[in-house]
Amino acid sequence: MMKRAVFIAGDENIYFPALVALESIREHNPEIFDFYICFNGDKISPYMKKTLKKRCINFIDSKDLSAYGIEKTFLSMNEGHWPVDVFYNYALPIHLGNMGYEYSYKVDYDILCTGKYILSEIEPNGVGFSGWANKVNLLKENVPEDFIDDIAKKGLISGCNVNYMNVGFIGFNNKIYTENNMQKKFTDSYLLLQKKCPQAKLLEQIAFSFLIESTAGGFMKIPEAYNHRVLSTRDSDDEFHFNTKNIHFITKFKPWRKLEKDKMKWFIFNGGSHMYLYRNIWLDYASKVDGFEYFCMERPLNTMQLAGMQMHVVRCFNEKIKSL
Repeated sequence: MMKRAVFIAGDENIYFPALVALESIREHNPEIFDFYICFNGDKISPYMKKTLKKRCINFIDSKDLSAYGIEKTFLSMNEGHWPVDVFYNYALPIHLGNMGYEYSYKVDYDILCTGKYILSEIEPNGVGFSGWANKVNLLKENVPEDFIDDIAKKGLISGCNVNYMNVGFIGFNNKIYTENNMQKKFTDSYLLLQKKCPQAKLLEQIAFSFLIESTAGGFMKIPEAYNHRVLSTRDSDDEFHFNTKNIHFITKFKPWRKLEKDKMKWFIFNGGSHMYLYRNIWLDYASKVDGFEYFCMERPLNTMQLAGMQMHVVRCFNEKIKSL
């Protein structure tokens, strides 16, 4: 039987949302994947160990991955939102490949699975990796034009507009990824960007775009349903169902953090009013996972509160319309 793994790496603060992510994937995709969570073993508590064992989630101590030199190579992360531990995500496909897994899937801790995966849609058969992709203009990501021209002449990228893949849900063909030194290519790209254009947005994403460019088309695009980000919306049917495999809670306003009305108003005025509706989906699911009451201070909104939130959204929209 083919072995497939799903993994999440970071620091100890990812523990509970990562647990929610992995449990939601298992619920919708039983008996397909083995599950792994990775952070510094000095930070795992007896309760965490007990819960992970109960849930059949394997723990990898990031100290056991020291051979990959992550913390020595990445002295800091330019984005500032995350610790350097997130770079273990790019070493784990090699590690898991050595453990006998043909495919592995990197999942961000802020993802919630809401539908069954169709493996033929996401499995990177014959290519290094798969993910939801589109195009990005590097100039709009604050990458200087002279730097773009220079690395384009060197053949590192095709030009200003490059393939861009959100790394929240990525499938890896572990053998191809390893044999083609893709971790090193990603690392070299990140360090180059960090040195030459530290002002660029989301260097991790741009570095992955450089890795995509290096494959000359040797990657697989998957449907957006597997990496549906909360700043966008999806069509729903006549009964208001919307087909989504993973909801990705991008932005700093995670559903387990306090909901603030003034921040809601800012998002509403800037086209993001819907993102707060996604929030309750995560809280409702997370409330059934071991440790919710301890690790999460927020609670799902009840029907009356959801109605009140929707009225607040409508009032803000009306206020915006009157101001135009």
